[in-house]
Amino acid sequence: MRAGPFEVCLIAAGNMHMYVFRGRTREDPPTTDNEQEGRETPPIPEERSFYAVYESKEVLGRGLASTVRKCVEKSTGQSFAVKIVDVSTEKQSEHEANRLKAETISEVEILRQLSDHPSIITIHDFYSTPSFLFAVFEMAPKGELFDQLNSTVTVSEKKARRLMRQLFDGVAYMHSRDIVHRDLKLENILCIDDERIVISDFGFATRLKKNETLRELCGTPGYLSPEILRCQMYEDAPGYSHAVDEWALGVIMQLIMMRMIQEGRYEFRAEQWSTITQEAKDVIAGLLTVPVAQRLTSEKCLLTPWMNPSAEAYNKPDMRKLFRQAIVLVRFFCRLQRYKYLKTIVDRESLRKRPFRDRDIRHEAESAMFSVYGHWVNRGFYYSRDMLFANRPRPKYQKVEAIDVDGLEVYFPYDYVYPEQVLYMQEVKKALDAQGHCLLEMPSGTGKTVSLLSLVVAYMRKFPDRLDKLVYCSRTIPEIEKCVEELRALYKYYERQTSNAPPMVAVAMSARKNLCINDSVWQLRQGSAVDGACQRLTASFVRAKRQLDPSIPSCSFFETFSAQQPFSLPSGVWNLNDLKQLGRERGLCPYFVAREAIRNATIVVYSYHYILDPKIAELVSKDFSRRSCVVFDEAHNIDNVCIESMSITISQKQMEKAAQELITLDSAVQRMKSENSERLQNEYEKLVEGLRRTEQERANDERLANPVLPDAILREAVPGSIRTAQHFVLFMKRVVEYVRHRMRTSQVVLESPAAFVKDIQDRMYVDRKPLRFCAERLDNLTRTLELADVSDFRCLTRIAILATLVSTYSKGFSLIIEPAEASQPAQLTLSCMDASIAIRPVMERFQTVVITSGTLSPLEMYPKILDFDPAVMASLTMTLARPCLSPLVVARGNDQVAMTSRFEQRSDVAVIRNYGNLVLEMAAVVPDGMVVFFTSYVYMESVIAVWYEQHVIDELMKSKLLFIETNDALETSVALEKENDFLTFDAMRHTAQCMGRALRGKTDYGLMIFADKRFSRQDKRGKLPRWMQEYLEPASTNLSIDEAVQLSRRWLTLMAQPFTKSDQLGISLLTSDMLSAKAMKKFERVVEHVD
Repeated sequence: MRAGPFEVCLIAAGNMHMYVFRGRTREDPPTTDNEQEGRETPPIPEERSFYAVYESKEVLGRGLASTVRKCVEKSTGQSFAVKIVDVSTEKQSEHEANRLKAETISEVEILRQLSDHPSIITIHDFYSTPSFLFAVFEMAPKGELFDQLNSTVTVSEKKARRLMRQLFDGVAYMHSRDIVHRDLKLENILCIDDERIVISDFGFATRLKKNETLRELCGTPGYLSPEILRCQMYEDAPGYSHAVDEWALGVIMQLIMMRMIQEGRYEFRAEQWSTITQEAKDVIAGLLTVPVAQRLTSEKCLLTPWMNPSAEAYNKPDMRKLFRQAIVLVRFFCRLQRYKYLKTIVDRESLRKRPFRDRDIRHEAESAMFSVYGHWVNRGFYYSRDMLFANRPRPKYQKVEAIDVDGLEVYFPYDYVYPEQVLYMQEVKKALDAQGHCLLEMPSGTGKTVSLLSLVVAYMRKFPDRLDKLVYCSRTIPEIEKCVEELRALYKYYERQTSNAPPMVAVAMSARKNLCINDSVWQLRQGSAVDGACQRLTASFVRAKRQLDPSIPSCSFFETFSAQQPFSLPSGVWNLNDLKQLGRERGLCPYFVAREAIRNATIVVYSYHYILDPKIAELVSKDFSRRSCVVFDEAHNIDNVCIESMSITISQKQMEKAAQELITLDSAVQRMKSENSERLQNEYEKLVEGLRRTEQERANDERLANPVLPDAILREAVPGSIRTAQHFVLFMKRVVEYVRHRMRTSQVVLESPAAFVKDIQDRMYVDRKPLRFCAERLDNLTRTLELADVSDFRCLTRIAILATLVSTYSKGFSLIIEPAEASQPAQLTLSCMDASIAIRPVMERFQTVVITSGTLSPLEMYPKILDFDPAVMASLTMTLARPCLSPLVVARGNDQVAMTSRFEQRSDVAVIRNYGNLVLEMAAVVPDGMVVFFTSYVYMESVIAVWYEQHVIDELMKSKLLFIETNDALETSVALEKENDFLTFDAMRHTAQCMGRALRGKTDYGLMIFADKRFSRQDKRGKLPRWMQEYLEPASTNLSIDEAVQLSRRWLTLMAQPFTKSDQLGISLLTSDMLSAKAMKKFERVVEHVD
């Protein structure tokens, strides 16, 4: 709800051009009229500052955090209105100031897209300083339409038509640009003159994506559409979109013509509406239609008969109305005759301006005008907005304000809580108390993220000496953004409940390509190209050269960031867009701001690789405290991430490129030797002293860390054979030549790292110790040679990393050499076979590591794979008020031929035909979408080819739209990532992940069909998550296609029945009075601990 005309809600600010003041740190705040007259505005050195261009005048209005003044452009003398928003931190928190800044900039950006329409207010200019924002708009001398209606006796249909035409036209233009206003009302419509009105105040406006719906409560009471209120009352409400503006237009039109909504009901009373044409009533009724699909749009309103009256109807007078008005007026003037003997002289002009100043005249005028108009003019005083409406207050729901989790008060930001969420938080608290690691499985769609964040934040606030940092790791950018938004909701909830913003900095971190705002860099798109371009602009030696030669290009964002060191983010929650917006406003580099902020941030959200990949972790995460909690969310594939971070593959083409890069590196060494041999000598002396000192001298321009080396090795000095640059280049040439030689093979070679090291020692006389330091030595050399772009030596770097890894680890790795084939070149792969190598440093360094996902079964496998001893290991099932998931095992077709994807049988035409029949039968029954997973791309292609021949695809497209995902798609389903023919642990894990996609919440429902006879075996079903096994009945494990279709039809009919929030209360949805220890005992079965 809005407390004032200038209060706005939170929306994301987009890209825009604005004037940023750099000559001073603060603008003078907006002053009162007396203060403005009593002193002169201080001089501002910036040429394009607001006060240099405009002269500030009297105050036109005030809001909670803004002031609207009249201003005059000095060069033209033209009058404008300026909205001055205070974004300083003197009277408000930094978070609130940043919120106001983002909201105002977003409003200005939307207006820039719409200002070319005559019915939308024009933004003339925009200025920004660290303390104030200045938005200059066209002047509206006549004020708000609400004030004009207050000073007008009545509005004719002709004038109402003229006003509504402009509003319909403006709203239709907004909607054509996919922008919804969400706060249309009389106060937000300004009168430029007697004819033209404009729509203003776009604080709640937002841009909608295709088929997007909104749910936030935005707007003003009385103008809110039913679908907005429905979203606040019911969780399963479908949301709202552009149609909310049409509803508001209907309210505005009724107010213009009637001036009052009687009793909060939108109706046409005969005594008041008898003089209004039926066409006008039809427009209002069409706009105030509750079903959104039947509601008139602005474009359709412009085509209605009322908006386009015929010439005959337009000019035809209403003789009955005119005659009645004449009678009333004659009667009124006759009664006025007796007032000619009044003692007080009433001036005609004064009476015209203030017709109700005299009580007796007002009484007569009220009687006469109510007889003529029948509304509003029977009052003789100024009306407030609240008197126009009488809507009942929205009912308040009892919220779950705080949850007692084993003595810890946890603030939970939602109205209701799931039983499994409470139990999940209890398990996490046990791990934090024990300062040990935990492994937790909880079904998809049950709120793992918000539960974990709420518990850890509450724990950090109560026990800051035990836990001081949360490191939240997820897989993808959308998942990171989702986590940050949950954090933002929790942060706001703390503000509301405690009246103080928690002293917490939560920041998201990502790669340069996702955070860079330098146009010349981020447009390169590719990660390595963006990194290289960034290094060319920000490397320390490049910046040093720029001091001598200003023509060398630089990054202004990084230079500003360096000049403001040390820089700290204000308290609050910062996602990637927030960081980029901060960078644009203050001229800072978002990437390095994030790099700097995560050191002292309370909560860090980033990808797995920033803590697991040894080539990245040392740069980003090395300063984290031991009293940190590291969370790996969606960690069902964490072992694969660990393995990939320690594995490396080199192709024959990359080897050829590495040889060329070595020639370039040798040339750079020779050039440096002739121009500046002292620099190479200094590097040699540092390497003699050891690597540890070298590490301590690294700066932000470091490109390649090498934490794969154990601590003991880092204390050693670099071997003498590679200390000098020239010797190291010769050494790398021997390594590259040896690898090229090994790749010239005619058969696949599989050997251990020890055998590889022994062979290179026998053939090339290369020892193990120099090989260990290859990656570190190459990094030092490129920095000494001032080679900024690391992408120029990408292939050579991979060779150096391969040499370091193969010589450091004798166990846990395998070396595979594949010969060249027609479709692909030869390649050498150093494959990590032990996932614990990458995660062991994390487990040893941090006191608590939480591994959680919806599909971790069987849990007991993960401690073995990752080699750790968890303090807590538990699986939680899902509490459901209805059986919203139905797993079925289809083992045979209607012809009783077994259905299986085993290699020996999967090519059988009968098996493929049965799979096609299953898909067709289910497509005819399932009313919604379907996803079909195959065991491999090869098998999928062969099956689809047969289906085309059998016309299965043709029949399928009669009932469903078909999308076939190819092998080179950008995003592939998890089940299709591996070629697998056996139901191993890995295959069952992929199966569980695929089936978990079917259910994304407790109000959702999903039908899961396991179409392979092998799933009928208990040992295979036992590897599925517990929450799936509970609903997989023995009678549903060996079905034919017809039996599965019958069960599916019956279950889908059950899911089609009405299902409301009241059906879930006390079963799968809890309120604050249901969280007692006694009430929670009935949910003990939800948790199953694994020893």
